[in-house]
Amino acid sequence: MKQAIVNFCKSTDTGLFLLDMPTGFGKTYCVLDFMVDNYDAPEFKDKKSFFVTTLKKNLPDKELREHFAKRGKADDYDKYCLRIEANADMVVEKLDELYRARKIPPAITMKQEFKDLHGSVKLLNEYRDKKRELKGTSRDIINVLCKSAEDAIRKQQEGAFR
Repeated sequence: MKQAIVNFCKSTDTGLFLLDMPTGFGKTYCVLDFMVDNYDAPEFKDKKSFFVTTLKKNLPDKELREHFAKRGKADDYDKYCLRIEANADMVVEKLDELYRARKIPPAITMKQEFKDLHGSVKLLNEYRDKKRELKGTSRDIINVLCKSAEDAIRKQQEGAFR
């Protein structure tokens, strides 16, 4: 499998290389190995590697960092690797913090789109904090509320604000 990856990357083809194989065949391990072995190789100097997945839990950024560290190149991971989060995820993570630090101009914070988004972000963060304390049915209810707030932010409010 590793040789198939090398052959594809050495070819002049452009586009995606899809590894459509069952779980447990070592796809992720081989791709990460290839990336670490070749990120600075002269024959790949004009090519970039992207690891794309629809589920964040499948993104092996910690494993990639470990592959770099095993080869004594931990600093290169920070220098050459970038994890790009979805806009909505970054908004949820940073918006309230920036607002409380007064780093968002009043001309923006006065807009209804900001108020709607900020209210949902605060609510979602409160739900997440509360979820840590709960168990059983109460936790299940909070999960549903979190999902609803995340959907509203992702599908409506973040775009309207932007």
